Amino acid sequence: ERGLQELRKAVRYQEDKVEERRKLVTTIVRTKGIIPSGDGNLLRNDSKDDGHTFNPADFQEKLRQSEQRISELKAKLASPALTGKPSAEVEKELRDEMDKAGELHKLLDTVRRTQNVLPRIALAPVPIPTDELSANAEAFSTFSLHVSDASFKVAKAALDRGERPDPESVRPEEFYNAFDYGDPTPAPGEPVACAIEQAAHPILPQRNLVRVAMRTGAAGRSASQPLNLTVLLDHSGSMEREDRHEGLNQAIVQLASLLKAGDTITVAGFSRTPRLMADRLPGERAKELIDIVRNTPSEGGTNLEEALKLGGDLALRQKNPAAQNRIVLLTDGAANLGNAKPEDLAERIRALRQQGISFDAAGLGAGGVNDRMLETLTRDGNGRYYLIDQPSDADANFAKQLAGAFRPAAENVKVQVHFNPARVGRYKLIGFEKHRLKTEDFRNDKVDAAELAAEEAGVAIYQVETLPQGTGEIGEASVRFKDTSTGQMVEQSWTIPYDEKAAAFDQAAPSMQLASLAALAAEKLRGGPLAEAIDFQSLTPQVAKVRAHYATSKKVGDLIEMIGKLK
Repeated sequence: ERGLQELRKAVRYQEDKVEERRKLVTTIVRTKGIIPSGDGNLLRNDSKDDGHTFNPADFQEKLRQSEQRISELKAKLASPALTGKPSAEVEKELRDEMDKAGELHKLLDTVRRTQNVLPRIALAPVPIPTDELSANAEAFSTFSLHVSDASFKVAKAALDRGERPDPESVRPEEFYNAFDYGDPTPAPGEPVACAIEQAAHPILPQRNLVRVAMRTGAAGRSASQPLNLTVLLDHSGSMEREDRHEGLNQAIVQLASLLKAGDTITVAGFSRTPRLMADRLPGERAKELIDIVRNTPSEGGTNLEEALKLGGDLALRQKNPAAQNRIVLLTDGAANLGNAKPEDLAERIRALRQQGISFDAAGLGAGGVNDRMLETLTRDGNGRYYLIDQPSDADANFAKQLAGAFRPAAENVKVQVHFNPARVGRYKLIGFEKHRLKTEDFRNDKVDAAELAAEEAGVAIYQVETLPQGTGEIGEASVRFKDTSTGQMVEQSWTIPYDEKAAAFDQAAPSMQLASLAALAAEKLRGGPLAEAIDFQSLTPQVAKVRAHYATSKKVGDLIEMIGKLK
């Protein structure tokens, strides 16, 4: 028995040794951009012969070429007449080449030692990014800082049913913006703070991931400012399901709890046709709506077009320039009567927005919700899109989200990142495809953008090719918005530093790992060349680190479960 224990211990030791060496090879390859035998660099233990293997001869040839170049450069320094370059340039090139040779020596030694205990280490092909922008041709990246987690919830619900979500419903920014990263709040008196961190890309060679987070201060719109709400409730036949009906009831309970004296709420229900259920009810009587809604039966088709017409008319009739004027739609979005084209319905929402009325929506039941419809309408209404899959989702956190939307701290929030072409070759904003703006829109305050609540953070992730031989920093991140506590436009900027020793992914901060894993999960679900290269099995240690760091977060637990289904 004792001998068997010793044998097991020896086996575990060898397994740990192999894994340690594999990680070392991975780190060197990814951080230095040295890719032997092919153009892939995702390491895995794989017996399949795909033509991508570690062969010491590959490194020996690279080392031979490097040492030959070193000899040539030394000769040029000894005889200045052989080169037209200043000696300082030749000396710099010589130092860089000697550093490269040193790294090749280390890598060759590591591969040789690894092969003593691991016969083969295979390489999975990694795609060359084709959807990046050149910093030299397009140095500015501008977008509306829209924050939502709806796409993440839709994807989770689909996977829980054993299905894959529609790739078009996968919006990466709504995956990595689903989490609280604990970013610092602004200093007293400051309206916004910015947190920036970066790490080597876990999949793509010679790429870093850069996380940029903007967080608002505690002061939002004055609590004394009244709310004028127009609520549209779906009572069509598709809402008969018990979970959707109860989710609607719970949402009304939470909404009513937020209203007080001075606020006004008007409610219209709709199925085949809309009808007025409560007209300009004072905020202190809002709880009367709970019984009204609970006792209203669900029946008939869904004519969202007519509901939006009536809702717009009611909102304009009770509009108060001194109030926060909003329409809130609660529906499963399954419109089957009238004009149900999202683009056409969005025109009405845009017109209302131009008249000072925002548009929010809560989708009920992730399994049948019309995600495209609700995302389009709320985007054009500069409002929020929530998802209530189960009645329990309409909880205190939902109420907090509503409260933040009703009293935003920042309006018209735009972010612009200016990349330095002398340091950045190419870059890509991950997600936000439908929220991108023209460069000149950043300071054009007539162009609408998203809102942020008090103490709310919005995050963006960039994929960046940094140039080690370049100069200067990566660039500058700027935010511009209307501070609702003062009514003034605010614009601030922060430097995005160049870090020549950016952490390997397995050494990155938990917040950077969490955001990156969420973005990778979205890319995996959307499909495409990068999706095929994403191997969550190889990222198991990082997933475990994130799980341990955010052990009390239910949403992080949901992400870990999602990743488990994507392995």
